[in-house]
Amino acid sequence: MKKQIVWILVGGMGLLLFLSFNLGRTADKVFPEEIGAILKSSCYDCHTTGAKSKDALKAVQFDLWDDYRVTKKIGLLGEICEMVEEGKMPPKKYLEHKPDRKMTEAQKKQLCDWTRKESERLMQAN
Repeated sequence: MKKQIVWILVGGMGLLLFLSFNLGRTADKVFPEEIGAILKSSCYDCHTTGAKSKDALKAVQFDLWDDYRVTKKIGLLGEICEMVEEGKMPPKKYLEHKPDRKMTEAQKKQLCDWTRKESERLMQAN
């Protein structure tokens, strides 16, 4: 009985350690600093693990970016820029409640410039 309890505790601690490493990934560790700041400010509320919007999570989860295949990343990069340029992201409904999360034109340009460069980099690497 005592051995079972010890194994359960060891297993639980191992699981917590594993989860802390995986859930600890943030925009500043995965993306360039300035891009991570934009994503954190305007995208993370809906597009990271634990967000309420299932549709947003199906579209992209930025905290899982490193887990995506290269081909998926390339496709998402184009979609991200397109949605931002068309004013679909962040959505108007979201911005009604959090107007401070609206991207400036400079941030939109910076994000789209990065998505294009990153997409090219990923294509050349494969």
